[in-house]
Amino acid sequence: MAKKKTQWLLPTNTENLKMIIAQGLISSSDGFTKYYSDVLELVPNYIPLFKDEIPSTLLNYVLSEDNSLTPVILDIDLKKMSNGIKILQDDKLVNLEGEVDSADVVFILAPLPLSFISTLIFSSKDVLKEFEEDSKLYSNVVLNDLKLSSTVAEQKLFKSSNLSVDWVNDLKKIKTMDVDEVDYKKVYAYGGLLLNLFYFAKNGNLSNDNYKLFSDFSEEKKSQDIDIYDYFKDFDINNADIKKKMDNGLIDIAINSKDFKEDVLKFLEYGNWDERTQKRTQELADKLKGFESNTNKTVSEQFHEAKTRLEKILLMLFLREDTEALMEYTLELFCEEDYINFAMMFGIRDKFIKMPKELREFTGLQSFVSLKMAEYAHTTIESNIKFKSTIKPLTVIELFNKNSLKKRLIKELEVESCIRTIMQNKEYFSKSGINTYIGFIEPKYETHEEEYFKILSKRKITKEEYNNFVKMK
Repeated sequence: MAKKKTQWLLPTNTENLKMIIAQGLISSSDGFTKYYSDVLELVPNYIPLFKDEIPSTLLNYVLSEDNSLTPVILDIDLKKMSNGIKILQDDKLVNLEGEVDSADVVFILAPLPLSFISTLIFSSKDVLKEFEEDSKLYSNVVLNDLKLSSTVAEQKLFKSSNLSVDWVNDLKKIKTMDVDEVDYKKVYAYGGLLLNLFYFAKNGNLSNDNYKLFSDFSEEKKSQDIDIYDYFKDFDINNADIKKKMDNGLIDIAINSKDFKEDVLKFLEYGNWDERTQKRTQELADKLKGFESNTNKTVSEQFHEAKTRLEKILLMLFLREDTEALMEYTLELFCEEDYINFAMMFGIRDKFIKMPKELREFTGLQSFVSLKMAEYAHTTIESNIKFKSTIKPLTVIELFNKNSLKKRLIKELEVESCIRTIMQNKEYFSKSGINTYIGFIEPKYETHEEEYFKILSKRKITKEEYNNFVKMK
């Protein structure tokens, strides 16, 4: 008889589960914008997981804050990580030595990505169905790649176990080594940025290169001066020039502000600028104040008059409320780099949690970005946890550049006018005006990138289109 697979279980309630999915990470309790008491608050910065059964005291605890809460159990796949598993020893957390299955409880430094959830376990079929229906009402609860289950055996996990230990108080007593706090707002901003860069990579190879740069922070940036990249790499701002300090200040506002427009204006008007810079920032603040109410000039004219990259970015951030609105907006005067800048700043401001639901439903994208956020979070606190990679979804331009898909995507994307067909330099004879080659001659197709950008920058890619593109391969 085959040995039963060990389950590592995390009890919580369905309200917290919705937030975990919405934010894209199993975080510590301070990573939630709305949180109901559960085991994540009992051992700060750590996620406790229980082998094969849940102590009844903890099942009660995850429902203690509100009698309307519903329990749910997350089955976590620890095989997707290496290093960083800890166990309890004399009220202290120590590194696990030996096989993980030898422990009854393990502790993992938060956060973990959504891809670690093998199964979402519900106490009954009715509760499972209710959760599925309820999720449809939320713009940020996307169940893609998540398995929901409620078998007879799984339902027994919600029955009172024989474990009589008062786990709530015992977990609170655990002494943990000091670890750096994860800046969750910054991590979620990185997730929003990455989602946007993935989408706008459709615009061309320059956009795709920027997406790849941000999706792998081990790469060094090339000659481009990307202040946002430096920001997420924790560039030392103290000795930076005025331009970089201004960019960093605006990124800080985008991440942390509750009233973005008001805080940007205060930053420009009352920042610690030298006399020359203050004059320019005051002019920019005045322009932003009158931007939406200026009836003498069209929006296009005001963008055309923008003197700097920063001015153009701020105008767009004041004009459109969120990423979804950005995706619908185009102007002839925008170049590919403009859209890259817009994508990054809108992603930072919206964060993962406010990104369009349709974008998160692109095949494999939510799981991939969740993993990248988890990796980034652990990099910032210098943890030794390593995650196994997941399937990396291909951007539209990467799919387009695949030889096996190119002809079909040329037609699907309606970019025939961008394609140049180049015949090989072979001998041929001409008959009745037709060039005829001996044997099989495969032409080479080149894309006129400027023409391609003009078409794709105006074209919105839907989840149905993208998911169909993926199926083509």
